Amino acid sequence: MTSGTHAIWQQDLLQALALNQAKPESKYVQLATVNTLGLPEVRTVVFRGFIENTCKIVIHTDQRSGKVEHLQAQTDIEICWYFAESREQFRIAAKAELVDQDNADQRNLRSEHWSQLSDAAKSSYFWPQPGQVLGLNQPEFEQQVNVAPETRNHISEHFSLVILDPYKVDHLQLTSPYHQRKIFELHGDDWRHRQINP
Repeated sequence: MTSGTHAIWQQDLLQALALNQAKPESKYVQLATVNTLGLPEVRTVVFRGFIENTCKIVIHTDQRSGKVEHLQAQTDIEICWYFAESREQFRIAAKAELVDQDNADQRNLRSEHWSQLSDAAKSSYFWPQPGQVLGLNQPEFEQQVNVAPETRNHISEHFSLVILDPYKVDHLQLTSPYHQRKIFELHGDDWRHRQINP
């Protein structure tokens, strides 16, 4: 893809986001990874935008979460997006890159995304490790998760970005009277697409 332009599927996705922007769930995406046992795991994540002048998608994660271990072992992932208002689905296969505090090349991008988070979202990165048995009663838990406001000004060491670099997109439009489906695949720097039977 030439710098400064959008691939056709990306234009379609941006249009779908615009058409569905009144629905908060339009920013939610299902992310599938493969765990260390070779089994699939799916969870919902929040779309945080594209990296400027690219097709690369950004999501946030806690460096201690299970998906990070999955991505370190297997960088191929798939996300699935369904837009109820426009009745269309995007399945995007991509290579995932983790950007943590040790990634000097993407320090500014990580800082930019941290600054855009609400205080409540920032606080969650200072909580105990995700997935651990809690073992605390409610007052003890609240004491641990109530992070001092000044602490939130510093980027948590656990805050990471996941950058998804797409190489295949399956776009299904549940239009009437005929459904339409296109497959987009990256060949070198060029996106090629074909229409297929839905």
